[in-house]
Amino acid sequence: MSDTAANRAIREEKARISQENKLIKPFGKRFSKTKEDFICGKCGVTVKGSGYTNHCPVCLYSKHVDIKPGDRLATCGGLMKPVKVEGTEREYRVLHRCMVCNYEKVNKVASEDSIDALVAIIKENSSKYSKGK
Repeated sequence: MSDTAANRAIREEKARISQENKLIKPFGKRFSKTKEDFICGKCGVTVKGSGYTNHCPVCLYSKHVDIKPGDRLATCGGLMKPVKVEGTEREYRVLHRCMVCNYEKVNKVASEDSIDALVAIIKENSSKYSKGK
Protein backbone atom coordinates (compact mmCIF):
# COMPACT_ATOMS: atom_id res chain seq x y z
CA MET A 1 0.00 0.00 0.00
CA SER A 2 1.49 3.35 -0.98
CA ASP A 3 1.94 6.11 1.59
CA THR A 4 -0.92 8.04 0.00
CA ALA A 5 -3.23 5.02 0.12
CA ALA A 6 -2.25 4.36 3.73
CA ASN A 7 -2.98 7.98 4.68
CA ARG A 8 -6.32 7.80 2.89
CA ALA A 9 -7.20 4.60 4.78
CA ILE A 10 -6.32 6.25 8.09
CA ARG A 11 -8.45 9.31 7.26
CA GLU A 12 -11.38 7.06 6.31
CA GLU A 13 -11.06 5.09 9.56
CA LYS A 14 -10.92 8.30 11.63
CA ALA A 15 -14.04 9.55 9.81
CA ARG A 16 -15.82 6.26 10.55
CA ILE A 17 -14.88 6.49 14.25
CA SER A 18 -16.00 10.13 14.34
CA GLN A 19 -19.37 9.11 12.88
CA GLU A 20 -19.70 6.37 15.53
CA ASN A 21 -18.97 8.94 18.21
CA LYS A 22 -21.82 11.13 16.96
CA LEU A 23 -24.27 8.22 17.05
CA ILE A 24 -23.33 6.87 20.49
CA LYS A 25 -23.93 9.02 23.55
CA PRO A 26 -23.26 6.70 26.49
CA PHE A 27 -23.64 7.93 30.08
CA GLY A 28 -24.87 11.32 28.92
CA LYS A 29 -22.24 14.04 28.97
CA ARG A 30 -20.65 13.10 32.29
CA PHE A 31 -17.75 10.75 32.81
CA SER A 32 -18.49 7.92 35.23
CA LYS A 33 -15.49 7.14 37.46
CA THR A 34 -15.03 3.38 37.85
CA LYS A 35 -12.01 1.85 39.59
CA GLU A 36 -10.71 -1.02 37.47
CA ASP A 37 -7.51 -3.00 37.97
CA PHE A 38 -5.94 -4.58 34.90
CA ILE A 39 -2.94 -6.50 33.63
CA CYS A 40 -0.97 -4.58 31.01
CA GLY A 41 -1.23 -6.22 27.59
CA LYS A 42 2.30 -5.10 26.72
CA CYS A 43 4.52 -5.68 29.78
CA GLY A 44 2.27 -7.85 32.00
CA VAL A 45 2.38 -5.55 35.06
CA THR A 46 -0.68 -5.62 37.34
CA VAL A 47 -2.04 -2.06 37.47
CA LYS A 48 -4.24 -0.80 40.32
CA GLY A 49 -6.81 1.53 38.79
CA SER A 50 -7.75 4.83 40.40
CA GLY A 51 -10.91 5.41 38.38
CA TYR A 52 -8.98 7.61 35.99
CA THR A 53 -6.20 5.14 35.08
CA ASN A 54 -6.13 4.59 31.33
CA HIS A 55 -2.62 3.29 30.67
CA CYS A 56 0.17 1.25 32.25
CA PRO A 57 2.42 3.46 34.40
CA VAL A 58 5.45 1.26 33.61
CA CYS A 59 5.47 1.01 29.80
CA LEU A 60 2.73 3.62 29.11
CA TYR A 61 0.82 1.33 26.72
CA SER A 62 -2.97 1.49 26.75
CA LYS A 63 -5.76 -0.61 25.27
CA HIS A 64 -8.32 0.58 22.72
CA VAL A 65 -11.49 -0.04 24.72
CA ASP A 66 -13.29 3.34 24.76
CA ILE A 67 -14.98 5.52 22.20
CA LYS A 68 -15.57 8.16 24.86
CA PRO A 69 -13.68 8.03 28.17
CA GLY A 70 -15.02 5.23 30.36
CA ASP A 71 -17.68 3.89 27.98
CA ARG A 72 -15.88 0.62 27.06
CA LEU A 73 -17.71 0.60 23.71
CA ALA A 74 -14.79 0.35 21.29
CA THR A 75 -14.75 -3.06 19.65
CA CYS A 76 -11.14 -2.91 18.43
CA GLY A 77 -9.35 -3.93 21.65
CA GLY A 78 -5.90 -3.32 20.13
CA LEU A 79 -2.86 -2.20 22.07
CA MET A 80 -2.31 1.54 21.94
CA LYS A 81 1.36 2.43 21.66
CA PRO A 82 2.63 5.63 23.29
CA VAL A 83 4.10 7.49 20.32
CA LYS A 84 4.60 11.10 21.42
CA VAL A 85 4.90 13.23 24.55
CA GLU A 86 3.60 16.77 24.26
CA GLY A 87 2.68 19.65 26.53
CA THR A 88 4.46 21.89 29.00
CA GLU A 89 6.01 21.54 32.41
CA ARG A 90 2.58 22.26 33.87
CA GLU A 91 0.85 19.36 32.10
CA TYR A 92 2.28 16.67 29.82
CA ARG A 93 0.21 14.40 27.62
CA VAL A 94 0.98 11.17 25.80
CA LEU A 95 -0.37 10.51 22.32
CA HIS A 96 -1.40 6.86 21.96
CA ARG A 97 -1.93 5.21 18.56
CA CYS A 98 -3.80 1.92 18.23
CA MET A 99 -1.57 -0.72 16.65
CA VAL A 100 -4.62 -2.36 15.03
CA CYS A 101 -6.74 0.48 13.61
CA ASN A 102 -4.48 3.58 13.99
CA TYR A 103 -7.03 5.42 16.20
CA GLU A 104 -5.26 8.15 18.18
CA LYS A 105 -6.04 9.48 21.64
CA VAL A 106 -4.24 11.86 23.98
CA ASN A 107 -4.02 11.02 27.70
CA LYS A 108 -2.66 13.06 30.58
CA VAL A 109 0.59 11.91 32.15
CA ALA A 110 -0.05 10.65 35.68
CA SER A 111 2.27 11.27 38.61
CA GLU A 112 3.03 7.53 38.86
CA ASP A 113 4.06 7.22 35.19
CA SER A 114 7.61 6.09 34.52
CA ILE A 115 9.92 9.02 33.80
CA ASP A 116 12.26 6.61 31.99
CA ALA A 117 9.44 5.51 29.65
CA LEU A 118 8.49 9.14 28.95
CA VAL A 119 12.11 10.08 28.20
CA ALA A 120 12.46 7.05 25.90
CA ILE A 121 9.46 8.24 23.83
CA ILE A 122 10.90 11.75 23.62
CA LYS A 123 14.32 10.39 22.56
CA GLU A 124 12.74 8.10 19.95
CA ASN A 125 10.88 11.03 18.40
CA SER A 126 13.90 13.33 18.47
CA SER A 127 16.03 10.68 16.73
CA LYS A 128 13.35 10.25 14.03
CA TYR A 129 13.41 13.98 13.32
CA SER A 130 17.20 14.30 13.43
CA LYS A 131 17.58 11.48 10.87
CA GLY A 132 15.31 13.35 8.47
CA LYS A 133 17.53 16.46 8.51
